[in-house]
Amino acid sequence: MPRRKNIPTAIFHERFAVAQGNETYGDCCPCTLSLLLDQGTDSQSPHRGALTIWPRQPIQFEGLDINEPIALRLPLEIIESIDYATDTIEGIPSTIRNHIAMRHAARREAVAITLTVKMSAPGCVIVPKNVSLLTPMDHDRADALAFRRLCEATEIQLYIHANDAAEVPETALNLFSALAQKKGMLASKPSDLRRMYKNRGARETTWKILNVSDPPPAYPHQPQRSTGKRTREGTNQILHISFPLFPIRPVF
Repeated sequence: MPRRKNIPTAIFHERFAVAQGNETYGDCCPCTLSLLLDQGTDSQSPHRGALTIWPRQPIQFEGLDINEPIALRLPLEIIESIDYATDTIEGIPSTIRNHIAMRHAARREAVAITLTVKMSAPGCVIVPKNVSLLTPMDHDRADALAFRRLCEATEIQLYIHANDAAEVPETALNLFSALAQKKGMLASKPSDLRRMYKNRGARETTWKILNVSDPPPAYPHQPQRSTGKRTREGTNQILHISFPLFPIRPVF
């Protein structure tokens, strides 16, 4: 039986999306999404591809050129499932909707696609080869924290406006979802790390390279306790007083 030619297919190629990790975190990350998947050489061989997420707004890190953006790569081997659903813009969380509205007119009847990617481990962070720690500048600290949480997540939701998915065939999403459920049928395309960052090279690392910590927990406000309580019913008064340790002199 002749082998089919390995033809790469771009399901999403540098499309705008809003990503959120694990849903336990309240923040979200506007990003650029690229999802490539080849058609395979035969029915028994794995399909190779790549799923990469870049912050939409470049994050400024100390000692790093802002034109050298970092990225999150999800190796296809760690993907356990990928599901997609459609909903109206009004049906998605308001924080997500606000980001989408900045790019598209968020009409009530507009449609958004939600991809839910579940993985066995967090993805890989792609950084310049000579970088050992990434500390964000103060004005980009919130964006860096949102991206770090995304990088350490094992479940990611990707919200895409229908206009950014107009050319995506439903059969491609069905194929990717079906392959994810079959162990060994997805494999990553090798990354040419040596040629990245203007041939200076890149490396893959974990989310721990992002030197930004979670903010301290907010302490609940406790009202001050009063030392006395006065209750009045009609003409009768009941006065409760906390007595100090020293005697009180009467005042006339």
